[in-house]
Amino acid sequence: MPLARRVGLGLASRGKVSDAVGWAERARAAGLESVWFHDSYFERDAVTYASAVASQVEEIGIGLGALNPFTRHPVLIAMTVSSLDEMAPSRIRLGLGSALPLRLGQMGIPYSPDEAATRTIATIDTLHQLWAGERIPAGKQGLPPLQPMFPPVHRVPIYIAGYRSPMMVVAGQKGDGYLARPAESIPGLRKLLRVMKRAARDAGRDGEAIDVGGYLLTFIDETRRDALNRAKRDPFVIYMMSILSDVTLKRAGFDPENRDRIAAKWRAEDYTGAGALIADELLDAYILCGTRREVAERAHAYHEAGMDLPLLQPVVQEEAQVQALLEAAVLYGSAEVGSAARVALAEQRKTLAQRTRDQLGALWEIARPFSFTASTVPVAAGGALAAVAGTFDPGLFLAALVGAVALHVGTNVTNEIYDVRKGVDTIVSPRASHAIVKGRITDRAAYRFAIAAFAVAVLMGVILTAARGWPIVALGIAGLIGGYTYTAPPFQYKFGPVGIPLVFLLMGPLMVIGSFYAVSGLFDLRAVAASIPVGLLVAAILHGNEWRDISEDARAGAKTFSVQAGRAAAHWLYVSISRPRSFTPRSATCWLSGWSSPRFSPADRVKLLALGVGAAFAAFGLTFRGPRARFWDRMTATGLVLGGLALASDRDARHIRVGPREVALGLATAAGLYGIFRVGDTVAREVMPRGSDEIGDIYALRSLRSKEELAARLGLVIGPAEELFWRGFVQGRAGYLTATALYGGAHIVTENATLVGAATIAGAYWGLLRAVGVPLGALVVSHVAWDIWIFLVAPTEALDAQRDR
Repeated sequence: MPLARRVGLGLASRGKVSDAVGWAERARAAGLESVWFHDSYFERDAVTYASAVASQVEEIGIGLGALNPFTRHPVLIAMTVSSLDEMAPSRIRLGLGSALPLRLGQMGIPYSPDEAATRTIATIDTLHQLWAGERIPAGKQGLPPLQPMFPPVHRVPIYIAGYRSPMMVVAGQKGDGYLARPAESIPGLRKLLRVMKRAARDAGRDGEAIDVGGYLLTFIDETRRDALNRAKRDPFVIYMMSILSDVTLKRAGFDPENRDRIAAKWRAEDYTGAGALIADELLDAYILCGTRREVAERAHAYHEAGMDLPLLQPVVQEEAQVQALLEAAVLYGSAEVGSAARVALAEQRKTLAQRTRDQLGALWEIARPFSFTASTVPVAAGGALAAVAGTFDPGLFLAALVGAVALHVGTNVTNEIYDVRKGVDTIVSPRASHAIVKGRITDRAAYRFAIAAFAVAVLMGVILTAARGWPIVALGIAGLIGGYTYTAPPFQYKFGPVGIPLVFLLMGPLMVIGSFYAVSGLFDLRAVAASIPVGLLVAAILHGNEWRDISEDARAGAKTFSVQAGRAAAHWLYVSISRPRSFTPRSATCWLSGWSSPRFSPADRVKLLALGVGAAFAAFGLTFRGPRARFWDRMTATGLVLGGLALASDRDARHIRVGPREVALGLATAAGLYGIFRVGDTVAREVMPRGSDEIGDIYALRSLRSKEELAARLGLVIGPAEELFWRGFVQGRAGYLTATALYGGAHIVTENATLVGAATIAGAYWGLLRAVGVPLGALVVSHVAWDIWIFLVAPTEALDAQRDR
């Protein structure tokens, strides 16, 4: 049953077409007069949505608002409306405008206000002729006239859409109606209608007979304060505020200078900064924010200003907002409300209990407790291994668990903050938390919460350090850096292609091995083995979200693996890491080729380098500072991790060749380095105060394992991994000098000056060979041969002892 006042529903051409059809049906059932669809670039096609509603929903009017003659030829518009008119006789309304100059400019289409008016007039004349079945002259001389091949349509009213004076003159002279744009103020509307009615009088028309409609953007919430907070965080609202013209702002009494500041923030994608610049008064002037009743009262204020057909349009096109909007439309349409003075924001304060409930709910939401299995399972795995080894300490296990969860909370909250700042998260995003974008908590309060969570993690780290020593410090630093920079600067690796492998390393090997060490005080290869499936499962969680969010991430400029490699590769990667039995050559190729794709930007490679070097320093710290008895287990694990990273990220590393030439070159260069070290050994013992003792400490590590086992570890894992990582991965990105310095610096943790010097000399030697073009395969042979020769076959310590005797 129709309402007492005419009111319509405005929808953007986005989302599921079936949703739009369902909302149109509910609008019809509620008594709304019509539903209108924006033809907005670069979203979906408005005609398609209108066609679906025309064919499936009866009685309700259907508006196209607004098509334009710059991107649609008048003949095409006539054909389109003819088809729609057959599906919905006498129910079609056509909005006709010039489109936004900004969008036309982005498409390279010239625009001027006068040309827009001229084209619109010509289009109206052409449409009327074609719809009447008349022939029109051809656009090129010498060709036959155009003959419409469709039956005359029922009367289709044409609404002129525009906000400049030339278009208002067209509305007064030619239009059946006028369609006000979204985000038009009441003073601006009054001024535009005066221009239109004056043009109508000059053309001998009755200006009062011109139907006036307009889109009214709405945000509905429990209070106007909540609605305003939500609106300020919406990228579309920020965009609308940033393109308001000087004339539009001055009509409503605002200074254009602040608009320029908002626009600068919007162009820089700093949505948080842009939202902070939008005053409540500015939003209230252009957008209907508040409760259902407040929105209905504001719609009535527009009605009193001359708007016959308010089209309430949700800024956030989702179920809850549309339902609330329909209820507000019924309030307005049933004449239950009139214009009323709005309650001051200060008088809309919630009770202390309500504010506390909202704050705690928001904190709970951004903490994402449902995801805590990703941090508790790795710690539980490490604790279980400690229990099996008979070294379980319940107090230390609890500290490790609390620290891991606190670190996870800090990471989740930081992720929320920077997803919103980067524009990845909006209110319609398929995310678990919308607390920040809805304004239920400020990003400053969220940031304080994140810092508090990280502080708890640090406190637990201090407790564990007191019990287990400083290797916990290295683990903690790696965890804090990895957690905070997941989405925060400087790395923000979530938005790049390395997010999946780094989450695998941080939440798998680092957390399982670290928790095992924290609880037991030991390092064990069994912890390394157990960490792999745990890391894969956590990586699968991340990748599932990444795969789901391909479209949104791409729109926000993120360059995740899924965005870069495409949906097919993302699918195979997800299958391979979540179901190891499904790991195939094809899925492996998708993973590895995507990881090392040349399409990734230099910035992505720098971030990967920084994170890789950070992981190397942390791993070397754990290796050299942990319990001495397990040194070789830790060294082997470090080799597996760093070598694996190099193989995964560098295509060249996966295709190194070791043939007769590489073997010969490798053995020759190993002999050369051995000669250098023979001289260096003598110098170190003579010059350095503790040279002999430090060399002895290094060789004492041989006693921890048999020669055969050490030769296998050095030859199969440690030696090849160091070359692949330091000369391949690091030097290939950072250059010779930087890679040499980093290789030596990674050994500072040993507090063995002789070892640091030896590592620097060896790094400089192999790095120089790499820089002059020696193949990586030859360097691998060189490193393996040198390791085994100087450490097991002919150690300099033994030769010095023989010489001393």
